[in-house]
Amino acid sequence: MSEAWDDYRRLLAGESAFILPGWSVIKISGLDWREWLQGQVTNDVRKLTAESPLRACICKPTGQLLSLGELQARGEDVLFFVPSATVSVVLERIESMVILEDVLGELLPDRAAWTASGFALANGESEVCEDGWRLFSLERRMPNWDYDIQPKTLPPELGAIIDERFVSYNKGCYTGQEVLQRIHSRGHTNRAWTVAKSDTAEVVQPGFEQTNCFQHPDGHWLVAGYQRNNVPTEP
Repeated sequence: MSEAWDDYRRLLAGESAFILPGWSVIKISGLDWREWLQGQVTNDVRKLTAESPLRACICKPTGQLLSLGELQARGEDVLFFVPSATVSVVLERIESMVILEDVLGELLPDRAAWTASGFALANGESEVCEDGWRLFSLERRMPNWDYDIQPKTLPPELGAIIDERFVSYNKGCYTGQEVLQRIHSRGHTNRAWTVAKSDTAEVVQPGFEQTNCFQHPDGHWLVAGYQRNNVPTEP
């Protein structure tokens, strides 16, 4: 536990960059990458500049998540920082959905790092362990792909932080947009991912499906999971 807590404290201090476990970098290039991405990701690519990265999701036509991450414009190209488990899906989307556009995607050998301002290409920094990053993510209400994202998870189910920062509801059409727009118009999802403090490593309450937990250095536990919205939490 001490290694995880030490790495968590290093991340919390934000004094340097750290190589992240479980994250990779895809470079998307070509003359048409911006227009093509606008029809593929959930956020408005018109807002992406060299100074302003953009967080976004890639979804199935039915709205479920295939990947999520951060886009960074770099000269003529864009870097997409994504969970390593989704690299093949993102590259497959590029391969299958690029028809006549000039768009190429490739997995970079560079590793992903975390800095005080967000994601960056690793440049000789020290690594943080998986559990340290997991604890850091839980405290910031950032879902972990390997623990918290399920095959049928919809972006709005991950809570307001993800919905507000990763999804645009006025950008126009993209894959999965019709489903997400219907959910947005309805005003709520059937369930919502949440993180709570607990005295124990398990939270048992009606309608709650636990996905992730880790003990904080202060002694309490951070427990994450999906709470169904139509089930009272009180016994």
